[in-house]
Amino acid sequence: PAELGGALTLWLEEEDLVEVSGGYSDWGDQSAANNDWKQGTASLRPATGAALNYFPAPMFDGSNDYLASSPLSSFVAANAYHVFVVLRATGVAGTNPTAYLNDGVIADVGEGWWGLYLKTGASEVQVHGFHWDSNLRDAIGLGLELGNDALVEWSYDGTTLRCQVGGGVVATAAGGGSIGYLGENVRIGNGASGSLFFKGVVAAIVVCNAYLPRVDVRNVRDYLSSKYGVPA
Repeated sequence: PAELGGALTLWLEEEDLVEVSGGYSDWGDQSAANNDWKQGTASLRPATGAALNYFPAPMFDGSNDYLASSPLSSFVAANAYHVFVVLRATGVAGTNPTAYLNDGVIADVGEGWWGLYLKTGASEVQVHGFHWDSNLRDAIGLGLELGNDALVEWSYDGTTLRCQVGGGVVATAAGGGSIGYLGENVRIGNGASGSLFFKGVVAAIVVCNAYLPRVDVRNVRDYLSSKYGVPA
């Protein structure tokens, strides 16, 4: 990820996790943007003790755990972005037809302008890569299995929204425009709905404020796949 240069605005992995009494109070950003994620309340901190491919990772309980950061504008451009998340979901509570009222993995907590959400529908887990530009833009990736480690990729090039689970089919949503509002704060483990929290483990998040060229995408996929043993 470091080779992405100025496009890289968020890079979270285990090297900069801060543990306090069995929970993670801080997840430091390894990018030059320094967008750290924090939780000052001990009872709301994701727990220690989990790992993906032997690498420590925050474990979210699906009840109230989350880490909070700065506004979306600090690491996502209005007209293009690329997001990679390595996770293991162990349960999904959300079933609302509206994407942003389901379990938030990384998402804003205002009106649901932007986020990666999980829900169950048609007997399978749906991964929603979503943003709002006066209309709902929602690319639904399939193939995520509860309890399995996975790489989810979600991107927007100014026209088409894409979401992909591992090496599976790329879901698209066309006709989009710039994100309507970038001023809301963002959380890992929770989204716009205050009652729907992610349950599982998040090992890595890489965000760029640009739509990446294929060679860069391949390099990030290969890096995360090799490190965490997830399909790319």
